Amino acid sequence: MPPRSVKKNTGGITRRPNSSMVSAPRRRLPLMSCGSREHPLQPRNALKRALLKLPSKYTPDSCFPTDKEIDSINRAFRVPDNWLEAERKAYHERWNETFRLAGQETINNLGMKPLQGEPIQLIQIPDSKYSMHFWDSGLKVQGQYCLDFIDHTTSHAVNSPHDWAIYLSSQFVTLVPGSCNRIMSWEEAWGFEKGDIPLGEERFSVMQGLWCALECPGTELFWFEVPQMGAPLSVSCAVPSIVPCLQ
Repeated sequence: MPPRSVKKNTGGITRRPNSSMVSAPRRRLPLMSCGSREHPLQPRNALKRALLKLPSKYTPDSCFPTDKEIDSINRAFRVPDNWLEAERKAYHERWNETFRLAGQETINNLGMKPLQGEPIQLIQIPDSKYSMHFWDSGLKVQGQYCLDFIDHTTSHAVNSPHDWAIYLSSQFVTLVPGSCNRIMSWEEAWGFEKGDIPLGEERFSVMQGLWCALECPGTELFWFEVPQMGAPLSVSCAVPSIVPCLQ
């Protein structure tokens, strides 16, 4: 096993996928609007109060439905018009009861970019201006870290260069770049083309303590060990950076 965060001569194992292996075309999904709707100053249920504590770019506008939109959904389920007001009231009460039973007033999110002052860890990528950036993002309960790339000349998050790839490996698995052990970004897993991912919003998730290899064309594989954390957090729910609008 190579030492932590060092380059390792791969003995020529780096190779591209066989030309006969054709990947399925990526879908181009429309993005769900986030942060464009004016959020209510007086939230009407516990979910809205919790969402207003999050950065607006991570809260889809559909999380703040108007009475008209709630009525439209209920009508689709054939709720009579004279029941609509009662159904709206029940909608808000269900969310209040859900948070009451959970004993909390906030939402634990998965995948948000780190906030100011949140603990992070960095691994510098040799011979480049980039570092790999690890943070909790609510994944500790699953034994994982979120990972993205930082341009250390500006200290800003960036999307990975289009020809870079991260691979899982271990002392029990032979690493063959281009094979199925490549780690996909969350956004790619959602079906987005790489060029459609907003600048600096790409992220990956990796298990703590695993060995991985970063492939950058023209250089040797860069081996690194994912950092490890302490005790897990409470139960969380996923909030991706960009949400597909499935219609």
